[in-house]
Amino acid sequence: MNGPPQQRKRPIPPDWDTIPYDSPAAEFVVKPSTMAPDQECQSFVPRLEDLKDDELYGHIRRKKNLLDTAGRNLPDRGARLRASIRSYEDEFSAVQQKVDEEQMEMLDELL
Repeated sequence: MNGPPQQRKRPIPPDWDTIPYDSPAAEFVVKPSTMAPDQECQSFVPRLEDLKDDELYGHIRRKKNLLDTAGRNLPDRGARLRASIRSYEDEFSAVQQKVDEEQMEMLDELL
């Protein structure tokens, strides 16, 4: 039942004849992938202002549910997800405030 033993895969050796030795090595900047819980995150949700009220509320509800179910298993313990929720909630509050102001203006015009 056992077939022939599998050989271990080895990395492909570089072709030293084609590697230029006179060019400088590339430099990389490594940034941490996790955020501190108190660290403020910029809004990384594109076109957030174009969403309707019910769409914003739906996104907030789904993201909160995801945070509750899987947040502690994420590498950053849900920090980016919480920042995203905060962005959605801020936009939702701004939309609600704008609607309230428009309604007050309409009431003022009627009176």
